[in-house]
Amino acid sequence: MNPKPHHLALKVRDLERCEHFYANVLGLESKERLRATNGTLRSVWFDLGGMILMLERCASPDTAEASPGAAYPERPGWHLLALTVAPDSRADWRERLRRAGVTITGESDWSIYFRDPEGNRLALCHYPEQAPP
Repeated sequence: MNPKPHHLALKVRDLERCEHFYANVLGLESKERLRATNGTLRSVWFDLGGMILMLERCASPDTAEASPGAAYPERPGWHLLALTVAPDSRADWRERLRRAGVTITGESDWSIYFRDPEGNRLALCHYPEQAPP
């Protein structure tokens, strides 16, 4: 039941500039380019050799959410560390977190979100091979 790294998500103010840096300066291979419903680029995923770096557009960079308790903070910087778990272990992980006194701050189809004792955002996820946007 040991979780494995899945992705690091980084909120950025200028997604296109950061995409250029990670692709052209660091030479990382782009895996996905996801668009919002209005057609704007919202996320770029890079292969980190068994892990993914997700660059996510900060929705409101000028009025960035400053609350460390927000489930989905909208401020630039490291967004979360996601660890892969087996899909059939999700309920066990939810119970394990509850027993440890950890507050679940949000859930999606593939992830359970929570924070470590220092307030750093974490997720346990079980993304399908080709995750939709």
